[in-house]
Amino acid sequence: SGGSGVVLMWFIKSREVAFRFYGHYDYVNNVRPSPKSGLVASSCDSKTIRIWKYYPSKTTKDAIELSTPISAVCATEEDQRVFIGTEKSILELTTTNSEDQVIELVDLPESGTLKSLFSSKDGGELYLFKSNGALSKYSLGHRKFVVQLAPNSTIKEMFLSPNDSCTILFHENGEVWFCDLNYKLFPDGQRPFHEKAASCGQFSPDGSLFCSGGNDKRIGIWDVEQKELIRILFPHPSQLTRAVWSPSQKFIVSSCFDPVIRVWDARTGVLLRKLVRHKINVENLSFCGNFDSWLISVVENPYL
Repeated sequence: SGGSGVVLMWFIKSREVAFRFYGHYDYVNNVRPSPKSGLVASSCDSKTIRIWKYYPSKTTKDAIELSTPISAVCATEEDQRVFIGTEKSILELTTTNSEDQVIELVDLPESGTLKSLFSSKDGGELYLFKSNGALSKYSLGHRKFVVQLAPNSTIKEMFLSPNDSCTILFHENGEVWFCDLNYKLFPDGQRPFHEKAASCGQFSPDGSLFCSGGNDKRIGIWDVEQKELIRILFPHPSQLTRAVWSPSQKFIVSSCFDPVIRVWDARTGVLLRKLVRHKINVENLSFCGNFDSWLISVVENPYL
């Protein structure tokens, strides 16, 4: 049991677990639902990706084994391309009913570990962030890096807007930085809020809002165009681990270093409900497709 991974899918209205996806035998480090097709991709520390089909049937596909550990996974908007970041390279996964194919796109510099990977809306570019603070942008059309910035240890995380309007960086001093697509800081884009570097964040589906959570136990909701903090969600009992938007943008769901999942009204900041089923910390959260009702949670031990 120790070190095994399970993926849970929640039905939010009833606060019940709808499905449990078993099969990983190590810590689950990434879960990404596809926007359209009813599939969920999950990866674990044992270098395995599994593709789960939750709608309309609850069948699974065979695991895809890779030779190196998986650091990040992302997909284009229409599920046409899935990209996998490993310690050494970026891979593209093509999955069909009959065959899965993995193609190596580009080798990565050896310094730093890939931490975040995002695809542009049209699938033409990949945005990469490494643990040493290095930021880069890779053109899939030209098959080369078009932006490569030197490592910067003060930068702790990066996010790409779903409408390709900007990037957001987390600074170690707690500031939220609003930047262009080449990671250049906007003139009025340096915004203080958290006590230290924020620990999680996500753009709303339309890219107009952004939420950030930190070890100060607060979630900030930001107007992206105005670069202004418009609402604060609190309190949480401990540091935030995840804060995600529902597809309708009506709700924000959060987790921290406790077993409880919290559902917030994004417009009023009111805590609406708590989902209590786990006995240990929730590591990851993600909504499924276009449904506000379906939420995925990940814990380290499938029996807890």
